[in-house]
Amino acid sequence: MKSSQFCTLKFLGIALLSFGLQAQVSKVKMDVGPALDWSSYTNFSDFIGQDEEHFFTKGTKKDDVIIRKYRKADFQMVYETYAKTDFEKYNIFRFLTVQKGNVRLFYEGFNKTNKENVLYVKTINVTGDLSEAIMVTTSETNNKGGGGLLPRLSNDHSKLLAFI
Repeated sequence: MKSSQFCTLKFLGIALLSFGLQAQVSKVKMDVGPALDWSSYTNFSDFIGQDEEHFFTKGTKKDDVIIRKYRKADFQMVYETYAKTDFEKYNIFRFLTVQKGNVRLFYEGFNKTNKENVLYVKTINVTGDLSEAIMVTTSETNNKGGGGLLPRLSNDHSKLLAFI
């Protein structure tokens, strides 16, 4: 076989392959949900988790963390909850996780009276209600708030480890 014939066959093979791939792509069916109103959701940050029927997103707006829950089936929003990025002045939002349909927001702070670092959690339940802060753990610190906690979640998000 001459090299020009080989090049022609190679070209025809590539052309047929790309035509076949194009035909397969045209068969893909895509469902699109309703248009979302992003005007009040000024900074979309991340998809933060999912359960069997829902997915969760995180955004920010000024001093708020915004958590939205959507149904997977039709992309309809179930709830939108705003949580402050800080509370009681010295407690700052650090990270969040989704566990069994609940969103847990972790805050770290400094208790001046007891001179200790404190890790708090707030929970957004399955209906979108935000709980009060609950203290998870504390660690000793020097007089200036040095030290701190380094929280880490297990891979399945079921356990929390706080390094001191």
